[in-house]
Amino acid sequence: MIISVCSFKGGVGKTTTALHLAAYLADQQPTLVVDRDLNETALMWAAEGHAPFPVVAGSDVNDALEEHDPEHIVLDLPATADVDYLRDNAEASDLLVIPVTPDAFSLRAANKTIAAMQGVTNYRVLLTIVPPYPSKDGEMAREALTAAEIPLFDAQVRRTSAFTRAALDGLLVHDVPRGFVAWNDYVSLGREVSALADE
Repeated sequence: MIISVCSFKGGVGKTTTALHLAAYLADQQPTLVVDRDLNETALMWAAEGHAPFPVVAGSDVNDALEEHDPEHIVLDLPATADVDYLRDNAEASDLLVIPVTPDAFSLRAANKTIAAMQGVTNYRVLLTIVPPYPSKDGEMAREALTAAEIPLFDAQVRRTSAFTRAALDGLLVHDVPRGFVAWNDYVSLGREVSALADE
């Protein structure tokens, strides 16, 4: 399965989502992460030496495919609102995962860009960095996206300090103290993605 993780703006947990989704999939079958983001955040994280799966640059993907023979490929794409770029990647992927934060600017960008992606159906939006209770930002964002008939994952990723700690140490959240809540959010996402692959 080829999964592309993209976003319309930075700071929405795109690379975090690519890495943690890959970690879930790698527990099931061989998985490869391809870093196509100019910031090379996934590659920098992998350089810490804790990656449970290979991470390569886009230019090295052919050699990596021969070497690792992955069942799943997760592409970390650049943040962009370029509709043609997103459409091309959707056509080359089985699934496009689009992280969106529950704030007005992110939701407007999502609505505008998705509306322009006419004909693309193999995508789902993932709400990320969702504030904890008693905030209703996540619930309101879900209602707004549902009203706009934008397909959503049931899973969402809550805001937690475990992500900051993991990023600082070059780890996944399940490897840091009290990171189980954050990891469980990505387990829920991984199960949904796997279910989609089986359809």
